[in-house]
Amino acid sequence: MCTNFPLYMYEGRTDHVCERFDAMKNALEGKSEITHEYAMDILEEVYQYISPTIFTDWSVIYYQTDFTMDVATNKDFDVVYHLEPKDFK
Repeated sequence: MCTNFPLYMYEGRTDHVCERFDAMKNALEGKSEITHEYAMDILEEVYQYISPTIFTDWSVIYYQTDFTMDVATNKDFDVVYHLEPKDFK
């Protein structure tokens, strides 16, 4: 999990550093595996909109087994771009 707040600044603490992080942590607690859909639902739930110029630009699920990722931009979680390593060559 990653939000706008790097955890290294908080001496290993993870609770109450960032409410978005707390929400993701709570949604994942007790789960050893989750579906792509559930992961995107979590990211949509923690989306931030502060003003027309301050909001979550993108949300990403990284798949460490095959180095692919799914990216949603501008809170459009209905359109998800799947990227593979070959897309970056």
